[in-house]
Amino acid sequence: MHRIDVDDEVFEFIKSNAEPFVDTDPNKVLRRLLLGASRKENAMKARPETNRGEKPKTAVYVSKVLEKEFSGHFRVVGRRRLMLNNGRHVVYFQNFNSTVTPYWYRLEKTAITQMQEKGLESWVVLTNPAENWYFMIPLKTIVSKVESHGYHKEDLEINLAFRLDRWFWTGLDWDITEYMNRL
Repeated sequence: MHRIDVDDEVFEFIKSNAEPFVDTDPNKVLRRLLLGASRKENAMKARPETNRGEKPKTAVYVSKVLEKEFSGHFRVVGRRRLMLNNGRHVVYFQNFNSTVTPYWYRLEKTAITQMQEKGLESWVVLTNPAENWYFMIPLKTIVSKVESHGYHKEDLEINLAFRLDRWFWTGLDWDITEYMNRL
C-alpha cells in the first residue's frame, strides 16, 4: 500500500463522491472513480441472480436450455432421462437444484463412454435451475482437460466454486467461466 498526499480541494472532491456506509476509505472512492466498478460489483455481475421462491422443475429447465441452445427434436438416450439426442448432438444434463454450496456433480464413466460411442457432437450441461445458470461444455474439451490433468478416478466428480470473479472446476483447477450461461 502506498501513501499519497492530496490537497484540500482533491480531498473534498473525494468526500463528495463517497457513498456513505460503503466507501470506508478514500482508496475505495478513487478506485471506483478511476477504475470503474469494484471487484465485488463485478463478481455480482458474473455470479448469476438467485431465483427466489419455488425452485424450477428440472425437466422444464432442461427444455428451456435445449430450446435456447439447439434446434430439432430430442429423444432420451437409453435409460438416462437427462441424456438427449437429436441426431446431430448428444446433450447430457447434470442437475444441482439448490442455492446451497458447494455445487457438486458426478459424471459417470459409462455416461461419457455412451456419449462418445454415438459419434456426434456431445455436450455436458451442468445446471442449477435454483440459481438460473448452466455451464455448457463440449465433451471433447472435458476429456482433453481431464487427460492433461492426469485425473484417474473412474467417475468425474465435479465441484464448482466461484472465486476471484470466476467459476472454477476445482478438482482440475480449471476456469470454466467462458462456458457459463443464463436463461
